[in-house]
Amino acid sequence: MIDLLTWNQVKEIAEKLKDEMGTYKIDWSEDIVCVVYRVDRFDYGGVSQIDRHIDIECSFGEYYEIGEESALFQWIRARCNLPLWQENQETILYQKPFCHGTKDNVKK
Repeated sequence: MIDLLTWNQVKEIAEKLKDEMGTYKIDWSEDIVCVVYRVDRFDYGGVSQIDRHIDIECSFGEYYEIGEESALFQWIRARCNLPLWQENQETILYQKPFCHGTKDNVKK
């Protein structure tokens, strides 16, 4: 069974991304809205290629792809018990809760 990421684990991922990207000026912990594990299978002339990766999606429309060969992918895989799927599949590991409004901006 796949385990979902906690908010604290997402913050850890954000810190690891900062380290990996050097001086990148994003506050990843606040901007991450979704973490998705994806497996893409491509078949060409009897040969299959499997691409496993994790997409970190941001609130401003950008995303960062973490390839299977990276240490961060392996770190996330271990925490979530990710299977090494062989077919096209995806699963959401974390999704930031969406707030429809606060008490200050909701009409009464």
